[in-house]
Amino acid sequence: MRTIIKSFLLLIVQFSFSQEIQKFVLDNEYFLLGSTNHTIGQWKGTKNNDFINSFYASEKPLLLFHYNAFKKKYQDLKIDSIEKKMYFLKSSELTKKINLHYNWTYDSGVSNEEKDSLFFGILNPKTFKTYSQKISFLLGTIIRDGKKKKNTYYITIINNPDKFNMCLKILKEVNCRKIKTKTTNNIPISYIIYFEPSKTFNIVLKKTNEIIYADLQKS
Repeated sequence: MRTIIKSFLLLIVQFSFSQEIQKFVLDNEYFLLGSTNHTIGQWKGTKNNDFINSFYASEKPLLLFHYNAFKKKYQDLKIDSIEKKMYFLKSSELTKKINLHYNWTYDSGVSNEEKDSLFFGILNPKTFKTYSQKISFLLGTIIRDGKKKKNTYYITIINNPDKFNMCLKILKEVNCRKIKTKTTNNIPISYIIYFEPSKTFNIVLKKTNEIIYADLQKS
């Protein structure tokens, strides 16, 4: 009897998610939040307060997608580069918006070369309210930090346990299968999540990937 009830509840959850995913619209802000790759954590101070994220040349399609998504709304948005090998997405206004998704702690023991004390940010799960926001964040993380081997995806997250926990929570919510985790306590610490996407989520993942790399053909 318990098995029947458990199976029935699982069907309800899967149906509910399928209904939500049909209404899914990519949230560019949460997609950007998911694709930020801060291997030394999220910090803020008075210097470089326009820095959003850095991208390698191989990640240029993702960079351009973000730029095209926000350039009309944020007039100060720009791309800097170092010999076309490393690119930097910058905007003081968009940085302020992204920083709202973190809880900040003042750290008087850490400073930059300007002797500017810094604040350390931890991802705030309370800002994730809708399916579209959660899925967009997860998609950003997978496309930036994920790889695929046969039917299994794996995400490698460096030095960021709060992002790891958020991704793990969302993967369970969207009914992904065979979820496993691994932590390597080296320097830096790596958090790895292995999973097989549900059929519905796999469609969304593939479609998002196609849209991003379509920008490369246009550029």
